[in-house]
This record gives sequence, structure tokens and C-alpha cells, in this order.
Amino acid sequence: MTDKPLFSTAPKEVVDYFDRRPRVPTFDWRDIAPREHALAFTVAKTHGFDILSDLRDAVRKAVVDRVPYERFRDELIPILRKKGWWGEQKQRDPKTGELVKAQLGSPRRLQIIYWANVHSAHAAGEWARVERNKEFLPWLTYVASVSERKRPLHLSWVGTTLPVSDTWWQSHYPPNGWNCKCSVRQIGDREAGRLHKEFGRDKAPPLEAREWRNKRTGETENVPAGIDPGWHHNPGLLRDRTLSKGLQTSLDRLPEAARRNAVDMLVKHPIMDYVTATLGARPRSAMGHAEGRFSAVVGMLTPARQKRLGATTSIVRLSGDSAAHIRESHPELSTKIIAGVSEAIRAGEAFMDQGLLISFLEIEGKLYRFAVKRTVQSNETYLASAHRSNPDQLDRWRATRESVE
Repeated sequence: MTDKPLFSTAPKEVVDYFDRRPRVPTFDWRDIAPREHALAFTVAKTHGFDILSDLRDAVRKAVVDRVPYERFRDELIPILRKKGWWGEQKQRDPKTGELVKAQLGSPRRLQIIYWANVHSAHAAGEWARVERNKEFLPWLTYVASVSERKRPLHLSWVGTTLPVSDTWWQSHYPPNGWNCKCSVRQIGDREAGRLHKEFGRDKAPPLEAREWRNKRTGETENVPAGIDPGWHHNPGLLRDRTLSKGLQTSLDRLPEAARRNAVDMLVKHPIMDYVTATLGARPRSAMGHAEGRFSAVVGMLTPARQKRLGATTSIVRLSGDSAAHIRESHPELSTKIIAGVSEAIRAGEAFMDQGLLISFLEIEGKLYRFAVKRTVQSNETYLASAHRSNPDQLDRWRATRESVE
């Protein structure tokens, strides 16, 4: 878990993390919540330019093949210049409508894009290995930065040795800011005991959180002292990842084909497994409020179905509470069947019934019925229920309900 490469290509966990992030163009990095950068590949000031694919392809090559920054920069600059994404330009802010001076491509911006994405991908991939090995190496210890200039608070955390499961790692797993080169080591009980004696840091340091307001979205978050806003979330953790309104809005702005591709990637994200398999297996009575509201993307409505439902977003989600309710009411429904809602809401035979969009789809030779609802404010849509069905029931719906294209 250091900056020194051990192999010529990145580990599978690192590549998998990067490949699951769909492209989402934005005007300002704050247009989507900081924690959502773990879910989507986004670069500020790319809204309205056809360059996000070029940037993502170049970053992926840098992540997978460990391409040095200088080569990344030299290969990308001619492409960005040719497409007009370079230097300062007047751009209209899609949120405010104002004409503002915007810094597009520059060597400094490319360095930031490179550093942030490469280090986030490696941090997420390393966390996957931490989770896999925690039974035998159950501790993490904070290691000093290799930078010449070290941040005082980061130095004060060196030697802090805590269980992998300690919540401190949710916010303090490095990197903990721009150009932060701190790291961790995963260790066993014997070394943890030695470090506890050496440093005396066997308790999580105080968070000393400060309030930070995202001026673009209006959301307020508590950011621990010593950590830059946007870096106070462990990119490898799933439990605090959900689709924010900001990311939902960004997805809705994409052309339909690009949005569908992004949603297809999110449906395959581990968050979907977490909601359907982990939260879905828990009794609702034992589920906390935050877990119940936690949600994953399960599909996308066609324009006709979105309009008929009266929803302002095409993105459909599944909450932890609904996943648990479905599994409790219908234990015969497997995780694979629940995941099949993506195809059902897009291509299944559909009807309207009391404000719900009902879709029928045959999966593995059996017929299932899915219900999608919209919230009262019409700005969110959720999978409400899933049931086994049969051809006779479908025939009755055809005879008595209004069909939807």
C-alpha cells in the first residue's frame, strides 16, 4: 500500500473499481456530492464538450498500465487542443445561466485529474484486498507520507493502529487530501500489539469535524480536520455510497444512449449486491434508518414510461428497506431475480395501476411482476415491489388495465 509499483499492471481490484464508474460530465466538481466521485468518472468543465471519453480512456490506461504522468499529459494534450478543450474560455454555467470565465484543459488540471483518479482507484482496490484479508490481518496502521512537506495533523496520525472495522477508516483511509501520500499497512495481532506499545495510539484520534457547505448543491457535510473536502470518504467502502440528487441530475442530463450505458454499469456495481444481498437479507426490524434509506440504481425508464409515471427522473432505485421487504414477503425471489428489474422496467410488458408502473417479464422461464413508484415530490423513482406471477394474471391485466409502451 505504498507508491512503489510492484507489478507492470494494476491489480484486478483496482481495474474493476475504475471500470465500474460511468462517465458523467459536469460543469463544477461540486455538482455532485464528494462521495459520489467514487461512483462516477467526472471532470469539471466537460459539460458540453465531447472529450470525457478521451479523458477516461487516458486515465484508464494510466491506472491499468501504470503510465507516468508525463506520458499521460503528452499523449492527451494534442487531443484536447484539437477538440477545443484547452485554456481559459467563456462558458455558460448550466446551473446559474451566467457567462463565466472557465479554465478548461491545462497542464495543472491534467495533473490533478491524473493524481485524483489514479490514487482513488488504487485506494479502492487496496481496500478490497484489506477486506478480503482481514480475518488473518485484522489491523491497519497509519504510515507517514513520503512527501518532503508533511501535514502536521497527518503526522499526528502516524502509528494509529485500529481494527479494519473501525469507523475511523471510513473517513481517514488515505489519501486524505490533494497530493496526500500517506498510506496504511495491514498487519496481524502481534505487530499491532507492538505498535500499541510504541506509539500508544490504539484509539481513534478525535475527528474535530468542521462544517463544509457545498455552494453548488446547498448540501452541508461535516469534514474532519486535516482532510480536504471531497477526500473524507473511503472510496472502497460501499456502506456510505448512494445515488445523490446531484449525480441523478447529472445522469438525467446525458443523452438517452449514454445514460443507458451509465445505468447499465451502475446496475453491475457492487453497491447493487450490497443492497440486494446484504441489506435485503436483514430483518427490517433490525435495520437502521440510514441503511433503510441507502439505495442502489436498478434501472432506467424509457422516456414514454417516465412521462406516463409523471416522474422527473428516469433513474430507478432500490432502497435497503424495500429490498428487505421484498425478501421477507417473497423469500423465493433470488438476488438475481430482483436484479432483473432493469430489463423489466425498460422492456417488459407494462401497465399503469393506481399511480404505479407495473412491468411483467419472464426470467429463466418464470413470469415476474415488478412495481415502480415515484415519490410525492416526483423527483425520485423506486422499485416498490416484486412478485412471482403467471400467464393468467398477465392476461387479466391485459383485459382490465391501461398498457404503456
